[in-house]
Amino acid sequence: MPIPLIVAGVFGAVSLTAAGATYFYWKDIKRKLFGKTMMIMGPRGCGKTTIGFLLENNRLPPEAMETKIDGTFKAKKVDFSDLNIIVDQINDMPGNKEARNSKWKPHFERCHFAMYVLRSDLFLQGDKDHISRVEKDVKAIKEWLVGSKKKVVFVATYSDQATVQKISVSDAMAANSEFKRIATLISSNYRRGPAVGSLASVESGKDLIFHSLKEIEEI
Repeated sequence: MPIPLIVAGVFGAVSLTAAGATYFYWKDIKRKLFGKTMMIMGPRGCGKTTIGFLLENNRLPPEAMETKIDGTFKAKKVDFSDLNIIVDQINDMPGNKEARNSKWKPHFERCHFAMYVLRSDLFLQGDKDHISRVEKDVKAIKEWLVGSKKKVVFVATYSDQATVQKISVSDAMAANSEFKRIATLISSNYRRGPAVGSLASVESGKDLIFHSLKEIEEI
């Protein structure tokens, strides 16, 4: 069952904000997602383009990638746990704040669901620049959501580099005051979460994508 998935990065990170935005068109996912389009947004350096590379090549890129110009490429079938995904096409674009305002919004208006990707390690470290960037992105998304029931799922990457004590990174992110404050900006459209994981290996990357899609499926 085909499901078009649009992954767009906000801010060239995870590609968008500083990294880039990516649009995926998926098939054979779940009946609930059949024929739907999803957009993935996030700050630069969060892993959006890495996710695109993984979907296209079934492996991680040899080094960190940052999207600087728009690009479109054909992908192929990738197995994610019990989900068989066929990526028809990926549209990758820069993720800086200029792109957010000029390119992300039109695609966001077209999508049925959205994922916003951020870095769990930087949030838990209290990185002011990253948190500020995420907040500005979410404020923009809030404006785009006016009058819309569209749902947004938060995805937190780099869990392998996050340092926490006694509790899991997932629990730490769910309890993080800055994350909760920002998520509250779109509380009526916010699904829950975030889905937390790592892109340190093919296995962990696929696991993160799988669980993020499960969040979307439950909307």
